[in-house]
Amino acid sequence: MTATEDRGKVRVDFRDRLEASWIAFIEESRRVDELTADLKKKDQAHAVEVAAKMKALKECEAAKTSDQELIERLEAKCNEMRSQRSLAEEQFCEMEVKLLEAKEKN
Repeated sequence: MTATEDRGKVRVDFRDRLEASWIAFIEESRRVDELTADLKKKDQAHAVEVAAKMKALKECEAAKTSDQELIERLEAKCNEMRSQRSLAEEQFCEMEVKLLEAKEKN
């Protein structure tokens, strides 16, 4: 084999390897594009899911605040009713004493 033949064979070999590398690069690039598109779809779906959960969280927080306000009003009403009950019990005791005193006089 002559030097010219060797160089020709090397060139063909190099060209074949370059073409194989280019084909592999194109295939890998397509795969990367597919994976990127997949990730974009998943990210969009995740964003929708997160938005729905954020909305639900805000609704829960609003309900919790409303419930807390209601509890505070009920506790205040309860305290007021306890005071009224204590006052009524005191008045009842006073009336019993007066009733007993009246019975003793008769």
